[in-house]
Amino acid sequence: MQADEERVSPLAEALRARGYVVEQHDDEAAIDSARAVIVVWSAHSIASSRSRARAARALDQDKLAQIALDPSRAPMPFNMVHSAALGDWAGEADHHEWRQLLGRLAALCGDERDDG
Repeated sequence: MQADEERVSPLAEALRARGYVVEQHDDEAAIDSARAVIVVWSAHSIASSRSRARAARALDQDKLAQIALDPSRAPMPFNMVHSAALGDWAGEADHHEWRQLLGRLAALCGDERDDG
């Protein structure tokens, strides 16, 4: 969401630096062709039907990775899936929740990253 762009941008850049292609798409074809779909939950996105629809499609295809920027819980049924709590993340490579997100992405994407 646009309201969260300042908070999401450093996460996207850190993932790009690790070789992941990070794009923002809402269309079904983009979600269907992605190996992983990251949904960022915040006070703004929890109220967004677009975020819920994106998460539902990714969950149905077992390619959902979630980030929580605020203490608010992800809406049902997404609260049943781990969300990496990165509201306090400041770029630390050893941040526990960051490592968990990277683990989830590695499981979904394998070695298929953009190396350059």
